[in-house]
Amino acid sequence: WTDDGYHHFIFSKFYNQFLIRQRWDVNYSRTAQMLKEVCSCEDKRIGKDKISVFRVKQFDKKEDDYNQKELKPKEDTRNGAELINDSSIERLKSMPFSEYDSGYGLWDSADIELFMSQDENFSIGLWKSKAGSEEIDTPYPYNVFFLLKSGEIVTNTTSGESNKFVSGEGLLIPKGWMGTFEITKDLEAIYFYDGLVATMNDPDRDIYSDARLNYRSDFIMNSMAMKKFDEGKNGLRTKEEQTFNNADESFSLGFWESSKANIPSDWTYDEFMYVISGQILMIDEAGNSSEINPGEGIIVPTGWKGDFIVPQGVVKIWAIYDPN
Repeated sequence: WTDDGYHHFIFSKFYNQFLIRQRWDVNYSRTAQMLKEVCSCEDKRIGKDKISVFRVKQFDKKEDDYNQKELKPKEDTRNGAELINDSSIERLKSMPFSEYDSGYGLWDSADIELFMSQDENFSIGLWKSKAGSEEIDTPYPYNVFFLLKSGEIVTNTTSGESNKFVSGEGLLIPKGWMGTFEITKDLEAIYFYDGLVATMNDPDRDIYSDARLNYRSDFIMNSMAMKKFDEGKNGLRTKEEQTFNNADESFSLGFWESSKANIPSDWTYDEFMYVISGQILMIDEAGNSSEINPGEGIIVPTGWKGDFIVPQGVVKIWAIYDPN
């Protein structure tokens, strides 16, 4: 609240980072109009960047005299792994498009959030959008990665560098990046975000080099072929290349290859894995199994326990979120 009795908030963030997560089903424009009509909100342009900010007059909190019954804690279902495959993409295809304001531009799109970390700072999901573009004219606030299942993205930096990414490829837009983000062909993608609450990248890191890297299968396979296997316990042989991490290393990203393996596992972090070559089989303590083949991914949350099995060998993209 300000001294003049008003509360100010950025509506695009309130809508996308709060209402949508609460399963709000009224579109962006109609919600803004409702706030103006019902709550007498005003839309103001504030600061040198003329950010669109809503303000509402201060109000007294209504006294709540309702005595809620004591409820049992909601069962935590987060320790189940979730497979992302063709069925997941078909589910995305069936969703209707609606207007979405990213804070930089309007998109005709749809989103399925599949996972949120316990601290609500890291999320994984599916997104589709019709062609369009936005000008990221202030430093981008998140680290976001896209794996394209269809469509095309073109990025243009403020220095004029252009990069194109097509179906089957991946790209990172790091926090701090500026330029034009354009979907030139209707898009379907897997995404993961780091920094929904906060994140920092090393100020000395070349984020434009990170954004230039194309996570395509042939590049990953060639990159791993140039590395030597490390010998581990029980004959396990692995290769790894880390391609990105934020400043405190709570979020990291890279490639991994292993020989045949069967490893009893207890996951202590949130991980997304996407198979490039080979196969992964995961069997949890209850006997539930997931088979991950090339072009498929799996979300493995903190606390997952079971057997991590590589029948013949695998190459994968991995992303780990570990705030501890």
